[in-house]
Amino acid sequence: MLRIITGIILGLLSQSSLAQATIDWAELAKQDLMAMHDYLRQDSPGSVDSDNTEFNLWLEKGLHQALKKTQTITTPAGYLYTLRFYQNGFHDKHIALESRSVGTLLTAKWPGFTVRYQNQRFKIYTSQDPQEYPQGTEILSCDNLSLIQLMQRNVFPFFGNSHLPGDWLSRAPLLFTDYGNPWILKPKRCQFSYQGRHWSRSLTWQPLDLAKEQTLVKAYDYQPVLGVKPFAKTGLWINLATFAPENKQVNMLKHIVAEAASYRNYQPLVIDVRGNGGGSSSWGSELLENLYGEDFYSWATRSTHNTYEEFRVSKRNADYIRSHFLPMIAAHYPKQHWQYQTMLKLLECMSTTQQPFCKLADPMPANIPNKQPINPLTQKIYLLTDGRCSSSCQTFVAEALHFPNVIQVGQTTDANSCYGEIQAVGLQSGAVFIFPMAANRNRTFCPNKPFFPVHEYRQDINSTQALEAWIVSLN
Repeated sequence: MLRIITGIILGLLSQSSLAQATIDWAELAKQDLMAMHDYLRQDSPGSVDSDNTEFNLWLEKGLHQALKKTQTITTPAGYLYTLRFYQNGFHDKHIALESRSVGTLLTAKWPGFTVRYQNQRFKIYTSQDPQEYPQGTEILSCDNLSLIQLMQRNVFPFFGNSHLPGDWLSRAPLLFTDYGNPWILKPKRCQFSYQGRHWSRSLTWQPLDLAKEQTLVKAYDYQPVLGVKPFAKTGLWINLATFAPENKQVNMLKHIVAEAASYRNYQPLVIDVRGNGGGSSSWGSELLENLYGEDFYSWATRSTHNTYEEFRVSKRNADYIRSHFLPMIAAHYPKQHWQYQTMLKLLECMSTTQQPFCKLADPMPANIPNKQPINPLTQKIYLLTDGRCSSSCQTFVAEALHFPNVIQVGQTTDANSCYGEIQAVGLQSGAVFIFPMAANRNRTFCPNKPFFPVHEYRQDINSTQALEAWIVSLN
């Protein structure tokens, strides 16, 4: 399925500064909430999708609840968390809010430590006082509530989805970080355990330097890099860090994909998609086609050819496709390429139809073998995932698992709704609202169905060296 590179979002982020003293945050929240509501009602697939009745329920119910919250907003944090409450209620990673213009006005606090979630336990990762709170200390409860209950109360109404395993990992560090959210109660007293010692402490919330915040409050240390490297004695490790390459990454990813046929002689093969948040799944499809050859690729993926997209018909969507999607496709492909031509046909449909959707489908392969061709790969291929594998990365995982010798290992992937192909629009505050324009049809992994590994890695997913030894033991 066609996927468009969406790196333009960062370029849309407002560079303007907000003078906090002159802002009526309640009124601004009302304006931006109504704008979000109207964009979703007029331009997103969810509001006219008969397969998703929940969307319109939250579109109106969530708006009502959020507008009620605006009655007591007096701070930029109140503004931001009210919008996040509405946005997050759709449980769709493609409905998002980029809020740097407002975020710079927030102040952060912490109790002197941050946590991570691993093996269903919350443990201290970063500590200002390692003697008082050693790294690895488990937090058992706070204020007579389990940390599971605290996550449900303080984090998941605003970030992530409690039904997705990956969101517990990625959102846990927010549990002991406060940015002024007026709708939560910060933990006051917690129970700790470390190496057989148990103790209770009252928390002292103190300022957290925003310059240090990004290095302290994070769920993952490993920052993926595109590349290919030898692995073990005869293996090869392929790092597919992104499907949305920028600048020099474009040529690197092109090289990795083009050389895929030469990887057939290595055993085992590891395709590492840790940290891959999506982009264009065409990169992954081309790698698999080059790796397996055209015949075997067409045969293995034959069941996926009934998937397609339906774009919501609206003038705003058509204008956005014309001004953003077409130039991005033209930057990577000639205008005669099927992706560019398919977009032109889509625009033609959107300008003439009276229907709410226009269908967009990849061209069918010219020749699909009637029987299984010889598989050019006999070795195991380990597909290494973590909770950050989202959007088009998840599409790639779905496609790769159609091949008989591909084995998913590592952690459970992220999950997505059935919507995609995002548009970014500016709000009154300078924040950027992101929403999908298209619905994916006949996909088996939506809505919000992650992929679970055959072999789960229960240790630190950030350590590539440890992962290498683990995968050797699997082989």
